[in-house]
Amino acid sequence: MGYTLSRTEAKLSLEILIFSASMAVAGPNPYAHKTALSQAVVVSQGDDPFTWAPQPVEVNAGATAELTLDLEIPESCEIYRDKLSVRVVDSPGLKLGNAQIPEATHERAIHKQQFGTLRADTAITLPVMALGDRTGVQVVKLELTHQGCKGGLCYPEVVQQQEALIRIVPANVD
Repeated sequence: MGYTLSRTEAKLSLEILIFSASMAVAGPNPYAHKTALSQAVVVSQGDDPFTWAPQPVEVNAGATAELTLDLEIPESCEIYRDKLSVRVVDSPGLKLGNAQIPEATHERAIHKQQFGTLRADTAITLPVMALGDRTGVQVVKLELTHQGCKGGLCYPEVVQQQEALIRIVPANVD
């Protein structure tokens, strides 16, 4: 998917990140990195435990239906609600509305700030309108973004491409 860091590069990146975080939190204190490290450790994107699963949907031509994106959040993990986003990259013959993201169910305190999180599997929905009288299966390309944590381990923000299948059937004729 992209450039993969070697173990040495990853270790150096983590050290730079910890140093930067300690400078931001405590100023030029040479021991601040221990505090920053105990509060949150950033792990590699390859360890990301969260999974998106777009569900196939069927919609009548000229009508509206709902596309559901299931987001699996493993036990003991949480996702930052304000770091969830869905962007439509391509949607031939369809018009998709704004993603409906559930409200946060929990709060997480980081550096004296509260962040809303979700701690259980959740569904994000988007209204889908089939334009005109076109029928058949259409592939919608989506860009899905999330960031979460497990205990004191914080994962970097992840942006991934997903495809959802939308089957457009002829409009009901009375």
